[in-house]
Amino acid sequence: MSEDAPDTAPEPLDDGRLRRALLRFALLVALVAAGWLAYRFTPLSELLQRDRISDLLDTLAANPWSPVWMLGLWLVLCPLGVPITPLILAAGAVFGVGMGWVYNMTGAMLGASATYFLAGLLGREFVVHLVGERRERQVEELVSRHGFGAVMRSRFLPIPFAVVNYGAALAGYPYRAFALATFLGLTPSLLLYTWFSNALVRAATTERASLFLHLVLAMIGLLALTFVPRLFRRRG
Repeated sequence: MSEDAPDTAPEPLDDGRLRRALLRFALLVALVAAGWLAYRFTPLSELLQRDRISDLLDTLAANPWSPVWMLGLWLVLCPLGVPITPLILAAGAVFGVGMGWVYNMTGAMLGASATYFLAGLLGREFVVHLVGERRERQVEELVSRHGFGAVMRSRFLPIPFAVVNYGAALAGYPYRAFALATFLGLTPSLLLYTWFSNALVRAATTERASLFLHLVLAMIGLLALTFVPRLFRRRG
């Protein structure tokens, strides 16, 4: 046994703790399943269309509580695994590029953190028991070596937001590194999506030449993001 091994290993779960851990994990699965089912089979998908959210936020734009309402949506929808792209686009359309990006980044960090801690609270203990102590340590060592780059790269890829958040928590990735990797990974993409959405909204009031330039620059930026993970992979 290596001297670097932790002094205290997780205690095996007795029957009572195992049942509670299983119930918490089942609750976590049920929450995510409920979010997917609600989005798939109820009017929620229509309510979360960018135009619907933009209209609502536009109505509330003069109200100082409008950003709070939007951040609340991030907190509720992210743990449920509901797509959050409409929120990103709506923020750019209603609040402009600067404040829209600020609200998007704040909401994304709040939503990612809420998902991370929910997964740790409800699912981590059962996952550790399920995979076994030895394999769990191997996973933690692997995550500690490559987790930061993997989390940051994932924010450039079309991977569901909640999947990365849940996966990092269940794999035991430290929160501080998770938050930093998430912030660095989301900063350019959220800025470009916010800018793109705002440019589309200004189409009716902006000169065509200026609008075309903004759209072309935004598209170039979005396309460039698809190559960023490859650059990281080559350098890694």
